[in-house]
Amino acid sequence: MEKSLQKEINIQTVLKPESELEQLIIQQDDFIQGLLWGKPRFGHPEGKVIFHVREVLDNVDKMTISTEERTHLRLITLVHDSF
Repeated sequence: MEKSLQKEINIQTVLKPESELEQLIIQQDDFIQGLLWGKPRFGHPEGKVIFHVREVLDNVDKMTISTEERTHLRLITLVHDSF
């Protein structure tokens, strides 16, 4: 993993983890490597996976759902394209 890229993109600031589990996940080296992968392409013009994850998290924020459903959807969102 390119450490300079990790310094450029503050994962904590972009993803804004809301639980201890989310915090733990975003600290894993394999997860970080997956988040920082990517370039703009068809279907993912945002490029890096981290920016796609942020976009999906924003959509979860707009939903009227229970706290439990929101927690589950956030976890799914974090990992769905990261590996």
